[in-house]
Amino acid sequence: MKIDDDKGKTRCVAVYSTKIMAYSHVFIRRQIMAFSLWRPIVVGGKVLNELSLDGIQTIETRKPFLLGEIKELLLWHFSWAPRLEKHLAEENVEVFHAHFGNSAYAILPFVRKVKIPFVVTFHGMDAAHIAPLEGVSRKEKLYPDRALRQRHKKLFSQADAILCVSEHVMNCLRRAGAPEEKLQKHYIGVEVPDKEQVFPLRADLEILRILFVGRFVEKKGIFDLLAALESLSFSNFELVMIGGGESSAVEEWLERLPGKCEMLGVVDQGRVREEMMQSSVLVVPSKTSRGGDQEGLPTVIPEAMACGLPVLATRHAGIPEIVFGDETGILIDENSPEQLARALEMIYRKEIDCELLAKNAYEFVSHNFNVSVQSGLLEEIYNSVVINRQ
Repeated sequence: MKIDDDKGKTRCVAVYSTKIMAYSHVFIRRQIMAFSLWRPIVVGGKVLNELSLDGIQTIETRKPFLLGEIKELLLWHFSWAPRLEKHLAEENVEVFHAHFGNSAYAILPFVRKVKIPFVVTFHGMDAAHIAPLEGVSRKEKLYPDRALRQRHKKLFSQADAILCVSEHVMNCLRRAGAPEEKLQKHYIGVEVPDKEQVFPLRADLEILRILFVGRFVEKKGIFDLLAALESLSFSNFELVMIGGGESSAVEEWLERLPGKCEMLGVVDQGRVREEMMQSSVLVVPSKTSRGGDQEGLPTVIPEAMACGLPVLATRHAGIPEIVFGDETGILIDENSPEQLARALEMIYRKEIDCELLAKNAYEFVSHNFNVSVQSGLLEEIYNSVVINRQ
């Protein structure tokens, strides 16, 4: 979307995150690029320039060095940001949309000051940390839950709409005390190619090509996947990993695996899609970390389904909302390398109809996760909060 494309958009929304266009926030870029009625302005603490915004205006609230940090503290604690306030007024911004609960709370005093309708999207970890969680002790919590809950009570009372990327996230926020009338489930959309570009499926590969996309952190389950691969009865597989994190620990595991393994690091979305079109299965072994960290609904799953790639994932957080066992994908329990290995063995021996699963998943994503539809629904939410404020 170029600047000229925005001329017909008469309404303006400020989209906020503490980091502007980090690679891990590609879903935000995809969402705002699909707007047809609202013109987005991206506001954030720091511009990372890891993603192209194709001419969309950006406002950085945190400049480099000490002075920039001081200005950001003034914004968060004293709502002092005259330059930002002037920009929002000049652009006639009607809605302020913050992604992630902690970012939303940080910017809340400023939004209250400028009296703009406030929309917040919770993505997973930000909701799990403030909701009572069974099986996780307070000492293991990543953050002190009482302090977070008190902060978010203020956020819940001031937000005009609280969006949740999955039913699981919505349930977390219900347990944390969010008002039911403000909660709305809103899936993050993905680009869905025409069926002719996806099917018939890729030709049968001579080896099982396993794709993992995500950071090398505990909640992503990367080490459960590596343990499962070590126990396979066959070595005719290739593991392709996209992402970053605890790479040294992962590399130690890879030395013990019999199959071919490749770490691509962080790559752009085009390369991710290319790898999806060339793989046999996407494995998403997500789980709740020892500190209570959880997913919301990993966007890599609908992205893979839109590419016709079969998905093997865990019954974790919002994943069962899109991966229905024996219908749109393969589901296993969290923390179970044994089940993961058994499912990979069945895929390798063609005991599972992956083609049927992939076709069912493509149809489901086409109807429920198409970015054009989901971004249009988000624009309707913007319209409604403006009307409700009048």
